[in-house]
Amino acid sequence: MSPTFLPGDLIIVKRTKSPVPGRAVIVMWDGGLCFKRLHQTRNGPTLKADNPEHPDIEARDGIEYLGEVVSLRRDTL
Repeated sequence: MSPTFLPGDLIIVKRTKSPVPGRAVIVMWDGGLCFKRLHQTRNGPTLKADNPEHPDIEARDGIEYLGEVVSLRRDTL
């Protein structure tokens, strides 16, 4: 899958501590911000990048959900 979000895109994030699986989320992880898609697996929540060049993160201890993406704006000019 190619990246869904591109450089220069503007995203609108709704603050939530309980994001919906399947949505793109912003989390605090390993001392910084991370932007991935939340998936629910047998082993618990996993954060997956839309771009396969970036690794998945098993969302265990140390992950703080900050919000989920609710809108995307992309200039087409």
